[in-house]
Amino acid sequence: MRRLTDNQSRQVCRWAFLMLCALPTLVVIVLASRVWKTEDWELLIAAELNLDVQIERVENPFPGRTVLHAVRVRRGAEEIGTVEQVECNWFGDWRLNLGATKLEARGLERLRLSLREMTDRQGAGGTRRAWHLRCPELTLKRPLNPAGATSIDEPAEELKLCNLELLSSPAAEETRQLLRLQLPSAAKGGDYPIEMRILQGMTSAERQVWLNVSSPTPVWLLAGLGGFPEGWDEELLFCGSLDYRQLGRGPTSGRLEAAVLSNIELGWLRDVWGVNLSGRAEIQIPALTWREGRVHQAEVQVQAADGNFSPRWLEALGRVPGVRTFELPEGLATADVIPFRLFAARFLLQFGRCRVAPINQSTAALCWDADDQPLLAIEQPGYVQTDLELLARLSLEPENPELLADDQLVELLRHFHLPPDSRSARQPTPLELR
Repeated sequence: MRRLTDNQSRQVCRWAFLMLCALPTLVVIVLASRVWKTEDWELLIAAELNLDVQIERVENPFPGRTVLHAVRVRRGAEEIGTVEQVECNWFGDWRLNLGATKLEARGLERLRLSLREMTDRQGAGGTRRAWHLRCPELTLKRPLNPAGATSIDEPAEELKLCNLELLSSPAAEETRQLLRLQLPSAAKGGDYPIEMRILQGMTSAERQVWLNVSSPTPVWLLAGLGGFPEGWDEELLFCGSLDYRQLGRGPTSGRLEAAVLSNIELGWLRDVWGVNLSGRAEIQIPALTWREGRVHQAEVQVQAADGNFSPRWLEALGRVPGVRTFELPEGLATADVIPFRLFAARFLLQFGRCRVAPINQSTAALCWDADDQPLLAIEQPGYVQTDLELLARLSLEPENPELLADDQLVELLRHFHLPPDSRSARQPTPLELR
C-alpha cells in the first residue's frame, strides 16, 4: 500500500476536522442562534399536543428561555382555553411557568389526554425528559347540567384554583407524575388539599394512581384530572383516599378509604335508575375494595334528609326478611310520594350478601317521617342480612319484582363481585318476594 506523504496527511486531517468537528459545530451554532418566530412555536406545540394553537407574541430574553404571550388553544371548533403567559426554561429539566389561565368545561380533560399522548410518544422514542409545570392562578368553567340550564346564553359557573403544580419524572421503564393543587378556600401555605400521584409504564395503558383529597372537591374536577370516573351528578363532592391500578383498557382494581360523597341530589338516581326519590344525601365509605371492576367488599353509611319517596318503594323494602314497615298516616298510603325527615343506615357488602343495620345502635329505625315517627326499621337488634339480587329487584321494580327483565338486573349486579352461582339473574321464590 502506498504511504501518504506528510503534506497529504495534513490535508486529510484538515478535511476530517472540518467535516467531523467544525461543520457540525457551525450548524449547531446557526440553529441555536436562529430566532424562532410565532409560527414556529405554534407548529411545534400543535404537533406535540395535537391541538390548534394561536400565540400573539414571542420573546426570547436570553438563550434557553422563551416567553409566549396570549396563548389560545383550540381543537377544531372546540375552545380549550387561554393562557396569559407561558415562560419556558429549556436548560436541564424543562420548566413551564404559566400566568393566569382559563380553561373551558372540557379543556382540562383535553389537555390531560394530550399530555398523556405526548408522554407516550416520548417514551416510545426514547427521548423522555423530566418537566415541571406551575400555575399560580387557574380558572375552570364548570360544565352546566342541561336539565338545570335556564337559558342557552347562561354563563357557566367558574371554579378558581391556585398553586397548581405538575411534575413528570421519567425513569428506565416508567414515568412518575405528581399533581398538586389548592382550592382558594383551603389554601394554607404549603398544604395541598388535592394530591395525585401516577406511576405510569412505558405507555399510558399501564398505570397506578394514588389520589388523596382532604377537602370536599367537585367530582367533575377530579374526573377532568383523570383521578375519578365520569358519569356522576355534577353537584357531587368527594373527599377521601383512592388507590387503583389499570392494565390496558380493561377494568380497574383498587381501594377506597375514609371517603365521603356529599351533596348528592337523589333526583339524579331517579333519572338513572327510575327510582322515585328526592332530597339530598351523604354517603360515608370507611372502606371499599373492588377487583376487575366489581365491588368485592364495602362498608357504606347512607344518610338522606328532607326528601320524598314512593309508598310502593317503602312497601317493597318491607318485603326484605327482617325488615318491617309501619302503618302510614291517613292520606299518605294513597299519595304519590311520602315525605321523610331522615334515612340513616349502614350497609356491609361482601360476596353477594348485604347486611343492613341502623347507624345509631340505640334504635332499630332506619327511616323517619316528617313528624319523627318511624317508617322503616329492623325487627331485631343488630342487623338483617339479605341477598343483593333481592334488593335490586325490590328497588328497581317495587310493584312486580318478579317481572324485572334479566338484562336490567345483570346490568346492575355486574358492578358487584358475586359467587359463581349468583352471577346471572335467577327468579326469586314467592317467599322471598312476599
